Amino acid sequence: MSLITFLLIQNKENKATEKLKDEFSIEIYDKEKEYELENYKGIIIRGDEDIKNIQNEKLKNLIFSAFRKKKPIITMDCGSVVLAGLGFLVGKCATVNEKCAGLIHAKGAIVFDEPIVIDKNLITTSFKMPETELLETIKKTI
Repeated sequence: MSLITFLLIQNKENKATEKLKDEFSIEIYDKEKEYELENYKGIIIRGDEDIKNIQNEKLKNLIFSAFRKKKPIITMDCGSVVLAGLGFLVGKCATVNEKCAGLIHAKGAIVFDEPIVIDKNLITTSFKMPETELLETIKKTI
């Protein structure tokens, strides 16, 4: 079996998920399964401002572990809200869709109005550029 590139955490599947599957080798997170981070290059977090699956303690530990191991953690849509809620964005540079900017700012993020912001192993995106260009930029970054 080949190495899966990214573990995708999301609250629902849509057309953007299919686009990600076309660009990256991904596995969709299943809260019933155990994960070994050594099998993944990093984590992609997609979501909206009311993402619920982050309340899963196992998932929180997985994200913390990826952060400590300096694996790329990429957010799409309002996935930055998840990182902000866990305290990862305090004092960090980040971007997000306009509807979620106030949420991550309130949790200590330094918010930039840019399509992509990289702060060490945290890569946050806002979809302010065409999706294909954004995915290409992410691929070059990692």
